[in-house]
Amino acid sequence: MVNMPVLDYVHSTHTDIDLSGTLVFACQHLFEGNAAMLTSLSQRGLNLKNLHLLPKSYSFNKEIATELQKNGAHVHRYRYDNQTSFDRQLAYEAERFLRKGERRDLSKIERIAVLDDGGFLLSAVNNASFLQPVVGVEQTSSGYNKLQQQQLHFPIANVARSTSKLEYESPLIAEYIVKVIKTITKRHRRSIESRYSEPDKALVIGRGNIGSRVALELSKEMFVATYDPKNETVPLKYLLEEPHLIIGASGSVSLGIESQKYMKRNPMLMSVSSSDREFDGVRWRRDFERTVDPHWNYNGENATLINGGFPITFLGQRVGLATPKIELTHALMLEGLYQAIKCSDSNSESNSEEPGVRGFFDVDAESQKIIVERWKANMVLHKDDEEAEILEPEPWDPLVSPF
Repeated sequence: MVNMPVLDYVHSTHTDIDLSGTLVFACQHLFEGNAAMLTSLSQRGLNLKNLHLLPKSYSFNKEIATELQKNGAHVHRYRYDNQTSFDRQLAYEAERFLRKGERRDLSKIERIAVLDDGGFLLSAVNNASFLQPVVGVEQTSSGYNKLQQQQLHFPIANVARSTSKLEYESPLIAEYIVKVIKTITKRHRRSIESRYSEPDKALVIGRGNIGSRVALELSKEMFVATYDPKNETVPLKYLLEEPHLIIGASGSVSLGIESQKYMKRNPMLMSVSSSDREFDGVRWRRDFERTVDPHWNYNGENATLINGGFPITFLGQRVGLATPKIELTHALMLEGLYQAIKCSDSNSESNSEEPGVRGFFDVDAESQKIIVERWKANMVLHKDDEEAEILEPEPWDPLVSPF
C-alpha cells in the first residue's frame, strides 16, 4: 500500500463531490504512484470497475497492470510495433480504447472524467458524442500544445502549465534524468573509453524547462553544450562532431537519422521528452527487425539510439521518480479534476444562455499554494528516500507480452 498523504488531503477537501456515478478514462504511465492516484479516487466513491486505463507501451509494468485489474479496473491491451511511430499507434489505440468504453452500459453514468498524459485521449473524447457531461485534466506540455489546436467542448484543468508543477517538479525530474543518464553511460563506459581519452562531452537540444535544467545538472559531471532549434541561427550539424552524449529535450523532432553523417564519436542519443519523436525513432527502427520490445537500443552507423528513442526514464520499471517527490503532480491532478467537476456542475446548473467554461482553465492558485506546503512538509519526512535502482529492462517475450 503506497502512503500518499497529500492526495488524502486533496480528497478530504472535496467531500461534496461524489464519484459513484463517474466513468474515468485515463491515459497514464504504469508507475506505482500513478496507480495509487487512480485507485485513491475510490475515497470519493469511484467504483473501480468504472476505471478504464490506456497505458503507454514504453512505460508498461505488468505487475501494476495486474494489481489494477484485481481491484476491478479495466486495462487496455495492445501490441507495440517498432515499425510504426508511437504517436500514430497511441492515436489509433485511443480511438479503439474509447470505442470499447462506449459499448458498455452507460445508463447509470452521470459524468465522464478524463485524466490524460499527452492529449491523445482527451482529443479522442473531444471528438466523441457522449450524452453525459465530460471533464478533463492534462498534465503534460506536449498534450497542452496538441489540444490548443482544437475547439474544446468541456473544461480541462491545465496542470501541465501550473506554476507549482513547473517550479517544483521540473528540478526533481532533471535530477532524476541525470541520474539515469549517468547509469546508462556507466554501462556503456568501456566502449566509450576504449576509443576516446578526453573527458565526456554532451549536447542538450532544447532549452525549455527540462532541457535547461538537465544541462545545468549534467554540467556538474561533464562539458555541456546546448542548442535550441527555435532560436539558433548556427546549423546544428556543426555541434554534432564532439559530444559522446546527445540529449533530446525539444519536445519535437530535434535530430533525424540522416544527421549521423556529422557525428564523429559514435554518441548515445537519449530522449528526455515524450514519445519517440525526439530523434524520429521510427526511422531508426525500420532498419532493424520487427519487435514488440520498446526498449531495444539501436546501433546505427555513427550513433546509438538508446531505449528505442523513448524517454530514458521509462524502462518498464515499477517506480520512477520517488513517489513522495512526484506526489505533487498527482495532487495537482486530483485538485484539477475536482475543480473541473465543479466547473461542469456550475455550467449545468446555470440558467444563463452564455456557454460555461470550455477548454483549459488554471488550477486555483490558493489551492496550489496549500498543496505545495503540504507536499514540502511530507518531503521533509522523506528527504532520505532514493529512487528505485535503475535496472536494465527485462527482454520481452512476444508470446507472453501484453502488447
